[in-house]
Amino acid sequence: MKKFVAILLLAILITTTLSACGGDDDNSLVGTWEYRRRAGAEVGVYVYIFHADGTGTRGFDEMMEDFTWTADTSGEVILTLAPYWIEDWNYSISGRTLTLSFWTEEIRLTRAS
Repeated sequence: MKKFVAILLLAILITTTLSACGGDDDNSLVGTWEYRRRAGAEVGVYVYIFHADGTGTRGFDEMMEDFTWTADTSGEVILTLAPYWIEDWNYSISGRTLTLSFWTEEIRLTRAS
C-alpha cells in the first residue's frame, strides 16, 4: 500500500510540474508584446519581451532594459529590474491583448509574437 501511495504521489508531482512548465498556451506571458505611444506626430513602439526562462527586456529600440520575472495564476507578475527595483503588476490576457495594471495606471499591449 505504501508503494502505491508513493507512486501515486510521484505521478501527481510529475503531472503538476509538467503542466506548470507549459508556457506555449494563449494565456502565457511568454512572447513579445508591444504598444504604440504617440508624442505629437511621432509614434514610438514600447516593447515587453518575456522569455520562458524568466528573463525579459522592455523599452524602446534605443533604450531597452533587462529584467527577470515571475508570474502566478492569480494574475500577478513581478518584474525585478535591478537589485533594488521591483515592480508588482496585475495582469490579464484576453486574446492577443495583455493588460498590465498597477493602482490607476493601465497599459494595454498587443501580442507581436
